[in-house]
Amino acid sequence: MTGYYAITRKRLYSWWWDSHIPKNSKWIHQNLADMDSKVKAMIKLIEEDADSFARRAEMYYKKRPELMKLVEEFYRAYRALAERYDHATVELRHAHKTMAEAFPNQVPFDMIEDSASSSCSEPRTPEKTPPGIQLFYDSDSAATSRRGLSHVGSSETEVERLKRTLVELGAEKEAFSLQYQLSLNKLSRLEKDLKDAQKDVNGLDERASKAEIESRILAQGLAKLEAERDNALLRYNQSMKKIADLEESYAHAQEDVKGLTNRATEAETEAETFKQAQSRLHSEKEAGLARYNQCLVMISTLEKKVKEAEENAVMLSNQSLKAEDEIKALRQELLKANESHSSIVFLVGYFRLRFWVAGEDSVC
Repeated sequence: MTGYYAITRKRLYSWWWDSHIPKNSKWIHQNLADMDSKVKAMIKLIEEDADSFARRAEMYYKKRPELMKLVEEFYRAYRALAERYDHATVELRHAHKTMAEAFPNQVPFDMIEDSASSSCSEPRTPEKTPPGIQLFYDSDSAATSRRGLSHVGSSETEVERLKRTLVELGAEKEAFSLQYQLSLNKLSRLEKDLKDAQKDVNGLDERASKAEIESRILAQGLAKLEAERDNALLRYNQSMKKIADLEESYAHAQEDVKGLTNRATEAETEAETFKQAQSRLHSEKEAGLARYNQCLVMISTLEKKVKEAEENAVMLSNQSLKAEDEIKALRQELLKANESHSSIVFLVGYFRLRFWVAGEDSVC
């Protein structure tokens, strides 16, 4: 992705990356190299991107002074280059004029016209040329003129030297002209890029304003949601507290229910035991009552027999032995009844005593 972006950027600014910096002049090379580094820095600043509109706007306001400083330095370098080109053109025209005056037959007329027309057609800046460069060219031009006028005898050597000087100045002039045109083109493209960047920044400002409004709306909505969340959290905590209390109450109720269940089980067990005991006692009671009724019947019978015995004492004297046997039998029955119930035993003893007394009386 980075390689693709670098290729696209190089293709977009091919007019700059494919430029050529001549090395025939050290000053031109340094000046154009400085301009090249400044333009690269400007392009790097222009091409910087960000993830959000707010970040882009922040980058724009943060990098704008640096970009303006680079534009100012680029303009100064361009102005110095234009002044140097204008000065070289003037010096070349003076040199051609001096050669034409000193050697009218040696200097071609078309070269003089080309120099004069070039110097008139090129724009000149009213600003003052740097003093060091001006002194260098003034001294060079004056020395050339003095040598051309004083040494008439050695004309061939002087002409050759002046021709070489003209060739060098012509080459420097061509380089200045080419670089001047390239600088104009670059400057116009940079101005266009700056205008496009300004438009993009204006659009980013508008979008940043909209984003700021949206962010305020979202912040208000977020505050409202946070308040609702806090209320819901409070209600949730209250509900959780109620649930915890209910769970604790439920646990106590479960313990109480468990205790009541155990007590109910024990009560049911005791009730069952009581029922069984009641049933057993009822059965024993029924059996005792039946035996008691039998004893009552037997007592009634015995009472009748005793009365009959008393009435028939005399008649039963002979039957006393038989009565005794019966009394023995009755005694055995009374003993059996005494084992089942204590009251019957008491009655049997009582009747036994009576029978015994009655027997004693009858014997007597």
